[in-house]
Amino acid sequence: MAMFYATNSKHFAAAILLLGLLMAILELTGAQSIGVCYGGNGNANNLPPEQEVVDLYKANGIGRMRIYTPYPEILQPLDGSNIELMLGVA
Repeated sequence: MAMFYATNSKHFAAAILLLGLLMAILELTGAQSIGVCYGGNGNANNLPPEQEVVDLYKANGIGRMRIYTPYPEILQPLDGSNIELMLGVA
């Protein structure tokens, strides 16, 4: 009887460990935040002004932005905004 209990205890511990690892992996692969692409010069593409876009991102909890050209007009409003920036390269 004691041998049966020890074997079941080991299997139970292994199952709990496996379940914990699986939960950790699933948590890491989940969506972390939303990101949106923002392109070009605001006047040429009928986009709102850059500061307005940054305010809109912050108001909607959007934490990532991809831009394709690092214009100072786009980078300046992002300074201190806590929005992650990715530069797309063509």
